[in-house]
Amino acid sequence: MSEPETIAKNVAEDYPSKLDWVYTAQGKRRLWWFLGGVCALTLAIELVYWIFRPTAEPGHGNEAATSFPGEFALLGFVSCTIMIVVAKLLGYVLKVSPDFYGKGGGNG
Repeated sequence: MSEPETIAKNVAEDYPSKLDWVYTAQGKRRLWWFLGGVCALTLAIELVYWIFRPTAEPGHGNEAATSFPGEFALLGFVSCTIMIVVAKLLGYVLKVSPDFYGKGGGNG
């Protein structure tokens, strides 16, 4: 182990992070529940707004801002999924072979 790695390891052991709970199984479970709760809360707020939304007069502006409750959440999920798939495909297309720089590792 090199000197910088040893120093980093010693510092990490001496000064534990305030976010160490995130890396435990219970912490991950809590984060998933929290994120699920936030998602459910925002969908519930959107549903309440969709039910009681103000209606515009015909021909004056957008009569229906959304087709169904949760439309924007679904749109965001689908767009993020597409971005992840495209990134994975780009990773396979642009992957460089391990010996791209030769046996010297590119140092000359």
